[in-house]
Parts: sequence; structure tokens; C-alpha cells
Amino acid sequence: MASRSARNDKSSILANRRKIAWRDLWSGRRHFAVALTTLAVGVGAMSAARVVASEFTRRLSGDMRQWIAADVAVTLRQPLPKNSAAR
Repeated sequence: MASRSARNDKSSILANRRKIAWRDLWSGRRHFAVALTTLAVGVGAMSAARVVASEFTRRLSGDMRQWIAADVAVTLRQPLPKNSAAR
């Protein structure tokens, strides 16, 4: 019997906590809306940062050959023969 009354006490405490939390949540609807908006903006910003970073990495690794080739310069003393293939 003691365990049943302890269980009822715990469930009534939890029920009271839920009621208080629900009341506090809806008593300040404006505060709740601000918190929810802040959370949504934060999640959106983190997602956008991840997308931008992955796209930057993908583009950079895809153009790596061009990036490296842009830093190389070749100077010839004589022009190339006409039958050589330019790449």
C-alpha cells in the first residue's frame, strides 16, 4: 500500500508540474512566440551555414585543377610548332 501512495504522490506532483508549465507557457504567448521564432531562426541559420560550407567545399574541390593552373605560367623562347596540339 505504501508503494501505491508513493506512486500516486509522484504522479500528482508530475501532473501539477505539467499544469504549471502549461499555464506559464500560455500565459506569456508573446514570450513563447519570441522563443519559438528565435529557435526557428537559429535552426535555419545553422542549416544555411552547413549548406553554404558544403557547396563551397564541393565547388572548390571541383575547380582545384583550374585554381592550380591559374598560378602556373610558362614562357617559351620560341613559338610552338603549328602541328603541336594545344591543351
